[in-house]
Amino acid sequence: MNKKDGNFDHMAEDYDEKATQIWKHQIHVVKAMEQRFSSSHSSSPSNTNQQTLLELGCGTGNICLPLAKHLKHVYGVDISANMLSKAQEKIQRSSISNASVQHMDLTTSQQLIDCGFPEQYDWIMCCMTLHHLQDPMGKLELLKELLKPRGTLVIVEFGSNTSTGSAHSHAHHGHAHQHHHTQLSQQDREQGRHSDHRSSSNHGEDSHHDHAHAHAHSHHNPNDGESAKDATSHSNTKNEYKEKYGIFSDGFSSETLQQAFRKLGLSHCDVHELPSPEGLDEAHPFYGFPVMILFASSS
Repeated sequence: MNKKDGNFDHMAEDYDEKATQIWKHQIHVVKAMEQRFSSSHSSSPSNTNQQTLLELGCGTGNICLPLAKHLKHVYGVDISANMLSKAQEKIQRSSISNASVQHMDLTTSQQLIDCGFPEQYDWIMCCMTLHHLQDPMGKLELLKELLKPRGTLVIVEFGSNTSTGSAHSHAHHGHAHQHHHTQLSQQDREQGRHSDHRSSSNHGEDSHHDHAHAHAHSHHNPNDGESAKDATSHSNTKNEYKEKYGIFSDGFSSETLQQAFRKLGLSHCDVHELPSPEGLDEAHPFYGFPVMILFASSS
């Protein structure tokens, strides 16, 4: 795979440096998980040190590996061999005996069984991954299948920037980043529709837009004869997104994620909001967007 296929091999070498300088949410996610473990321990007879965790898109292990000390075993999967190489170095360097990572584009539970991983887990994490996927709801359905009864699904994603009225919308194998009161040009729609982008990795996009984002920032004169045509095209495009991506066609807001959880039978959800990652260029598609941590369970 190359980076246009959604593989983050090209980012592996300096990803941890970027995580420290920009993607600081990872530190907050680890702390939030540790607080959750503490709360779970006090309210349940089962100790977390007897529980397992699977992280989809674990990358270099910045989240799952620090959590290993609290759990029986942590497992990580990612489609980037280079990212996993960094994670494996950390496992060996720190002598973490209860952590395993595997190169995998996870699509079935049988893949986990075939590589010696458990079929179900007490905790499943998906961090900054859904917005890269062609079928985010399908992936959530798979993760729900891999979750033990009374287990917890943890989703970390960019939320809608309600202060600016922005919405992040998918395009086929890519993303079209829209602002309300603007129209998508035909060129933007074609770029989004034909961009080749698929991933099961948790890494947010870099500031160079390697992931084929199309942006629409044009404002049309309402008296322009083309406005009605453009508005119709915009509506048709939105309908295409809706048909392909369902509830996620307008992005990953807290409301759409909770709606997805309800469809999965996860009735209980806690939402924690973090600040927007620091150090993003203003032209970045997610500049100014907050980061959400959602804990979903059936209890």
